[in-house]
Amino acid sequence: DRFRQLTNQARQRYEAGMVATAVRGFLAERYGREAAERCTLVMSGEPLRSLEGHGAPRPSFIPEAMAMNMDHAAHESVEFGLGLGNAEATRLGCGLLIADMRRQLRMAVDEQSGPRLVVRSAHDVSVVMLLIAHGLRTPSWPRFASSVIVELLRDIQTGRFQIRVLAYDGSPIPDGPRVALADVTVPLEKWEEVVAPLILTEDEYVQECRLPPGTPTPPPNKW
Repeated sequence: DRFRQLTNQARQRYEAGMVATAVRGFLAERYGREAAERCTLVMSGEPLRSLEGHGAPRPSFIPEAMAMNMDHAAHESVEFGLGLGNAEATRLGCGLLIADMRRQLRMAVDEQSGPRLVVRSAHDVSVVMLLIAHGLRTPSWPRFASSVIVELLRDIQTGRFQIRVLAYDGSPIPDGPRVALADVTVPLEKWEEVVAPLILTEDEYVQECRLPPGTPTPPPNKW
């Protein structure tokens, strides 16, 4: 409940801004105010992102500038809603995931890990949240097949461990080699220092998600 409360508060603040207001105005003019109010900023741009992902043209009745605004508004609404600038929201949003990743990396360091590769499937909003947790951002809404790779490396000469965070906005090889969105390598100790404030146990997550007695239950998140 606390995470939903933080998410809704952040999104409400963002949606009072200029870009979100312009998008809402366009939707209301095109489809009517009632329909526009039922549609979230993310929903408004989903058909356009689907068309782009399939190589189809943008509908002619949506100007290019408005299409950019719709993508920008959805992207920033999600970023702020998932914890950009709010450590508590980031912790509640991906603290359990970061804790599990750290556990698996530590097992590998201690030579107790079975799997050499762990693959996690996630929605685009989860990609945004994981990047925020690492101090990284996408310049726009993540494209289809975006990925975040967290890799454990070991220097052959020194034996010291490093963490590499590699992110691709879209498929890494659509028509050939593609430049990574982010490619950051730091000592393992530095990575653990950065993510330490985010790590949660299951019990901590349950406790920190509770709202004080008498607090109204926030509405469900609707992207």
